[in-house]
Amino acid sequence: MIKKHSALGAVGMSLCVGAGLANAAADGEKTELEEVVVRATQFKFADAQSALKMPLSLKDTPQSVKVITQDLLDFASITSFEDIYKVDASGGVSHARDGFPRNYYRGFLQQGINAIKVDGFRMTANIDMDLSPFERFEVVKGATSTLYGQNSISGTLNAISKAPTDSFGAELDLEYGSYEHRRVQADVHGPIDDAGRFSYRLVGAAQDDDSYLDVDGSRVTALAPTLKYQIDDATSVTARVIYQKYVYSPSFGFGAQFIGTDESDPDQLIPSNFVVPRTPRDRSGGAPWNHTEKEATFAQTVLEHSFENRWQLRGNVQYQKVTGEADAFQTWNTDQAGDTFAYLYGREQENEVYAAEVNLFGDVEAFGHRHTLFFGADYAELNTDTLDFGQSGPAGFSILHPDWSNIPAHRSAADYDFFNDSENRREISGVTAQVLVRPIDDLTLSVGARYSRDVTRNHRRGGDIPDLQDYSGIPYGAWSELKASEVTMQGGVTYALTPQLNIYGSYGETFEPRGGLLFSGGLAGPEEGKAYEVGVKGDALNGRMFYSAAVFDMRRTNIQQRDPAHPGFVLPLGTQRSRGVEVEFQGTVLPGWEVFGSVAWLEAEFIEGQYAGFQSANAPDFGLSLFTSYQFQEGVLRGAGVGAGVVRKSGMETFDAANYARPVAFDLGGFTEVDLRLFYDRDRWRYEIAATNLLDTKYYRSYSEAMWFGLQVNPPRQVIGSVSYRW
Repeated sequence: MIKKHSALGAVGMSLCVGAGLANAAADGEKTELEEVVVRATQFKFADAQSALKMPLSLKDTPQSVKVITQDLLDFASITSFEDIYKVDASGGVSHARDGFPRNYYRGFLQQGINAIKVDGFRMTANIDMDLSPFERFEVVKGATSTLYGQNSISGTLNAISKAPTDSFGAELDLEYGSYEHRRVQADVHGPIDDAGRFSYRLVGAAQDDDSYLDVDGSRVTALAPTLKYQIDDATSVTARVIYQKYVYSPSFGFGAQFIGTDESDPDQLIPSNFVVPRTPRDRSGGAPWNHTEKEATFAQTVLEHSFENRWQLRGNVQYQKVTGEADAFQTWNTDQAGDTFAYLYGREQENEVYAAEVNLFGDVEAFGHRHTLFFGADYAELNTDTLDFGQSGPAGFSILHPDWSNIPAHRSAADYDFFNDSENRREISGVTAQVLVRPIDDLTLSVGARYSRDVTRNHRRGGDIPDLQDYSGIPYGAWSELKASEVTMQGGVTYALTPQLNIYGSYGETFEPRGGLLFSGGLAGPEEGKAYEVGVKGDALNGRMFYSAAVFDMRRTNIQQRDPAHPGFVLPLGTQRSRGVEVEFQGTVLPGWEVFGSVAWLEAEFIEGQYAGFQSANAPDFGLSLFTSYQFQEGVLRGAGVGAGVVRKSGMETFDAANYARPVAFDLGGFTEVDLRLFYDRDRWRYEIAATNLLDTKYYRSYSEAMWFGLQVNPPRQVIGSVSYRW
């Protein structure tokens, strides 16, 4: 376990002091505050801006959009980006503890710089951030390239940061639970001056955990100050910084075990000859000395201006820097004799992103109706320097009976046998135009187009060096350059059958350049996608409940996966298709009773290429997510509440795309997880106890089309108690 706890007290004390000072500054006189007994819980959020980059109600958006409120994040125990699977019936999960965020939407893996957006900007792909700075998630399913540029067909998760407020407020949360989980989080916000032109928000968190696996735990420190200046009634400037430090022991899981007699015989490459190695649940596949440190800084400035004609101008600039270093032992597949192939690696990496965006949108009157125009332009420069060290694992090692005494910790270049050093420079730019036409009162047509340009340059050096202390003298190879450009289209139609019910249809295209090299020669080419969707959206219970149903057909072509037999190269996986139905609802049934539901039926598989007929990894054929919370509003139980959730995924498989003489399917089965939460509000206090995976269900998942690497076990039952106080 990591024994440094000073950050916990420091963050809590500094933010509590900040709350008191800010309260005094905001109100010079002592004010008697009204007692608050019951907190309002909210699972429903009416509007979203991620789908069209303009504020628009969910009902009027011609595409599947999911808004996950702060309360739903809390009640579903979502503590990482990948935990979205809990509230997305068609989503999957890897449970990987490697620190790289990834998501699965409708059977498609979304990973890399496009997996997560922070306030609309690409986030570097190598840090799994603490969620304390964010107030909600907006998940857009399907095509988003027309607005966000180069992206996968799967979808986009946009994390919306907490914003300054006009009135003072503060909250302090303390947690303690299973596996020595300790966390303190504070949030302070309000005006700075009497005129209200300056306002602020300061969010901080510190967390320290043991691990449920046989490696060390993790330690996270996060701090997010935000300052807003309201220049006048029409113009504001907001500046925000998010800082995080993440120290943890990475776990990459392990591969399947072959239990036949001859792995080289293609006739024995059948599903029944492969099993998950029979190890204790806490067996991670990593060495006790595995260690990673990452540090991230996000700085953002936003200018917003409203013109007299109600047109709006929004300009954003952002800088990101993420640095990290790691040393780790990885275990891969195990043979019939029980010997496990292993690999040791070290990494030093630095990512920098410079990005800017300007959007102009507003309404025009034509032919007796109101129409909306949107124009946008963006530019981003992404620089990545990666220094990797490697060494083959020792002969005779077995994940079934690991002996770590013969595998000393690797902490310097001299501990490894070979290295690969690369510098990557990428420029992404584009211009977007879209129009919402309303030819009649109940009909809206949306059409958008984007021109995207992508330029990637990289060079590398590497080799097998007996003494890697001298690697710095080896020259880089020549720079290689890949240029790509594309026009992507997106369109939709929405018709209001009644004031409470809309039907819609949409079509979208995606484009994502890939610089992958084929070992056989040449480039793999860009990845492209198309999405078709029709559905209904509506409000019920006097607007308290939002519901939707969608039928979709999505295709993703020229997918790539890294080539395990040839490091630095990729393998093409062919064409992937996903078809299915999603039904969702969220809102308030009665005062104090919140519900969220998501149900999906999915058929996700490869339909072209050598893997045609194989099911996509982490794609359930059926998924169900139900969460509910009820709090008594009156009587002796007033303030007491209970929340519960169930997540069901069935029919999940994976296959190995590279490590064997022919593809092999592997049935990972389904799972059901049950969560339970009890809470009680009294005055300004909330007391809570939450149990995740209450029934202690155990299952394994793979993060990609692979069996030789990356099988991860899910977290066991965990119980966390918390207490919070609001000013």
